[in-house]
Amino acid sequence: MTNTFTKLASMVSAFALLTAIAPVSVYAAPAVDAEEFVTVDGSYKGISVGFRTTDITNATAVTVTLNRADGSSVTKTANAGVLGIINSPGTNQLTTPFVIKEGSFTEAGDTLYWNPAPAAWSVDTRPVSVTITVSTADGDLVTTNSSFNEGGSWPTWESIVPGVTAENFNTHSGTDYKGINVGFRVTNMANLDDVTVELRDANGDEIVTNTGVAAKLNPLLVNGAAQLSTPFITQNLTYGTEEYWTLGEWKSYAKPSTAVITVNGIEVENTTLSEQHAWESIIPAVNAENFNTHAGTDYTGINVGFNVSNISTFTELTVELQDASGNTLAVNEGNLAKLNELLAQNTTQFSTPFITQNLTYGTEEYWTLGEWESAEKPAKAIITVNGIVAENTTLSEQHDWATIAPVIAQPEDDNNGGSSGRSGSSRRTVNTNSNANANASVTGQVNSVTPGQGQVLGASTYNFTVDLWYGKTGADVNALQQMLIDAGLLAIPAPTGWFGPMTQAALKQWQATHGVPSTGYFGPLTRAAVAATMTAQTTGTTTPAN
Repeated sequence: MTNTFTKLASMVSAFALLTAIAPVSVYAAPAVDAEEFVTVDGSYKGISVGFRTTDITNATAVTVTLNRADGSSVTKTANAGVLGIINSPGTNQLTTPFVIKEGSFTEAGDTLYWNPAPAAWSVDTRPVSVTITVSTADGDLVTTNSSFNEGGSWPTWESIVPGVTAENFNTHSGTDYKGINVGFRVTNMANLDDVTVELRDANGDEIVTNTGVAAKLNPLLVNGAAQLSTPFITQNLTYGTEEYWTLGEWKSYAKPSTAVITVNGIEVENTTLSEQHAWESIIPAVNAENFNTHAGTDYTGINVGFNVSNISTFTELTVELQDASGNTLAVNEGNLAKLNELLAQNTTQFSTPFITQNLTYGTEEYWTLGEWESAEKPAKAIITVNGIVAENTTLSEQHDWATIAPVIAQPEDDNNGGSSGRSGSSRRTVNTNSNANANASVTGQVNSVTPGQGQVLGASTYNFTVDLWYGKTGADVNALQQMLIDAGLLAIPAPTGWFGPMTQAALKQWQATHGVPSTGYFGPLTRAAVAATMTAQTTGTTTPAN
């Protein structure tokens, strides 16, 4: 028993001595471990992700994925430089840069180690975790790090990401322009290639959008920062041409309630409009004024008046009359060149005539007067200025409409010899064969008429005694038309008895060639010229037909 114990003790001592002389070798498994995960503001602005690899000799790929607070992620993949370091024996330390704004360090200069990973960055894309994956011939080694460090010893997240801060959002009324001004500040921006500012109304609908001109805005960046503003002009006074912004078209003049600023995908809003000047005082406006019948020594018809404010230039101006059913009666179009001259002289009140009978009014310079399409009583005047519409639905009948309504007759080129067939109490039918003493043939012969009463004296002579103008009808018009047909100026088969646009145009031509003011109005001067012409052309007297 004693000998056995002694032998066993000797064996244990020998084993202990052996292990002391020849230590046991322990195998270390390949590993990857996360290290720093911090903000950086030095050779670049961004994020640095560090990790350590141990005893990896057969790595084939490495990815580092940054997971962000908005649910998005950014992944960088390693190139040969990183794989060479990892596959070196022992423990190796590596760093992955996520560059938000380049400095002396650029991603293009780091491609030996990491491929660039372009991404949009903002306050909302704050990192929350990182996942590091090293793929080897034996499988993937993965580690994560959820301890993002910023602030304190490291730069704050807000100080390294691109930022847009809304500033002023106010009405403006100066000597340069009237409108809205929106100001904002940008930081850590690489460029200003995509900048828009949009105004929205209380319903969220777009009013107008300005777009930045990148070539002009980019030079304003200093170390990635700039203070910017954009004007939304309702009236350009002395401002001139805008170089830094493409100014959008106003879709409406609803009061803005929100300014939406978007810079390279980063969007901020300003919802507090400072009305330093009342909105109503700076927007273009058109106000209807008078809408009345007119019967003066100049003309009979309708007069429509209106005033404008905060309008620098007329680009569109029409006034339309409609009947109670909404049908168009006549449309006058403004002569923009002439009206803009008045606007430049600070004229703000305007009016346009709708003429049913031109007495002494003459030629209208400021408006192209539209043709009457119907003799129905006007019920509405619609004024359109640069897309702004004002209406007047109250006709002041200072003179009974029935006494001044336009005469609508058959067209001059309609040779059916019948009436125009118009109906309605205020519409008057014109029949060129039913007027008193108008049953003369187109040769001008009638049975027994008395000279001096304004009737036909013969085939080529007529005793004109009354004024004629657009819209007139009757035998005198018949005779005038025949004279113009004979002169080759009126291209209709036969007289119709209605003084329409073709007759007026032909009369202007005749007047121009006979030394009479070319007004299209057949008055005393023209009658004298006609009489002189007829006297020169006839040497004998005309005899009425029996």
